[in-house]
Amino acid sequence: MIKIVSSVILTGLFIFNIIKIEKPYSYVWGKDMKRSFTVKVEGVTYLHCKRRVREGLLTLKGIKEVDINLNTKLVAVNDKGFSENEILKKINYLGYTPQRI
Repeated sequence: MIKIVSSVILTGLFIFNIIKIEKPYSYVWGKDMKRSFTVKVEGVTYLHCKRRVREGLLTLKGIKEVDINLNTKLVAVNDKGFSENEILKKINYLGYTPQRI
């Protein structure tokens, strides 16, 4: 009897929005979620190449985090609100050849 009464009360509280259940951040999809884009870039061999590509990509809208591995020639952008085509165009503009993985 007590379980039924308590479940009815809780159900009523949820229906009338007295108790709200918020979804965890990981379930909220949209422009606030970070996403990842990785591309192989030929010609990035030295630290000055790495710095040039990194600084060039950071000028694009929506990019605040760029990781470049000189051994694998991989450039990873982990952020929100960027355009993959803009990244490819920028790398090409900087004089390097991007290849989608």
